[in-house]
Amino acid sequence: MTDSDWKSWVAHHTRLFRWTAAEDLAMLNLWRQGFEGRGFTADEMIQASSALAEDNPKNSRGDAIWRAEHFSFILNFISSARLMKQRAAILAEEVRHRTYCTQCLGCGFLFVPNLCSVVSGDWVHPFSSGVIACDCKKGEMRLRNHAAILEHVAAAKNKKKYVDVPRLMCRAEYEEKNPFWKSQIETREMKRRTEQEIRDETHYADTSRGPLDNVVLKVIGRARRAPEKPKPISRPIPVPKDVAATVPNTCPF
Repeated sequence: MTDSDWKSWVAHHTRLFRWTAAEDLAMLNLWRQGFEGRGFTADEMIQASSALAEDNPKNSRGDAIWRAEHFSFILNFISSARLMKQRAAILAEEVRHRTYCTQCLGCGFLFVPNLCSVVSGDWVHPFSSGVIACDCKKGEMRLRNHAAILEHVAAAKNKKKYVDVPRLMCRAEYEEKNPFWKSQIETREMKRRTEQEIRDETHYADTSRGPLDNVVLKVIGRARRAPEKPKPISRPIPVPKDVAATVPNTCPF
């Protein structure tokens, strides 16, 4: 930090808080080494002093902070502001990579038909899918991470703690075995939409006529029930006397 930059901040800070005593200027000169050790610029320090004047922070007792506490406030304010800028830059870089790769949308993976479900260049039932590494920077990072995982798996295998981990293929290797995977996905999506439209039309045609009559349902239910067996007669049927006189003696009645 140059002397002119330092003097510009000192003038700004003393004007904000009306520090005119010689002791105040001596205290500010003590802070210079600490600010320069952090690599602070005059613009950052001026912004921190302005924020301190606007916020008017209080101590634990509710009183205005002491002059010596200005030093800690400026240190914390500039450090937090730099951290926020760093995080914003990282996020912007991630967004830039995400929007740059239109294939994987920044995730590093491509969802493709599984080779076991590809027969003669067609994606067939059960339409299983899998993932491969994209050819962007994020995809290359995925490949490196997966290679490290395979190394750990190999070490665990030597210790008889083997865990099966499928190998991650890159895009070039996969396209050698299935070069028409994009058209397969598009064809499958068109068929899926057609099937869904047929289901919707069928559902509408079935429900537009309203529910069946309850009487019809009862008739169908009775027809489906098994016929009841006749109950056995537990007592003799009474016969009138005039009828009994005409019945032969062989009649059981």
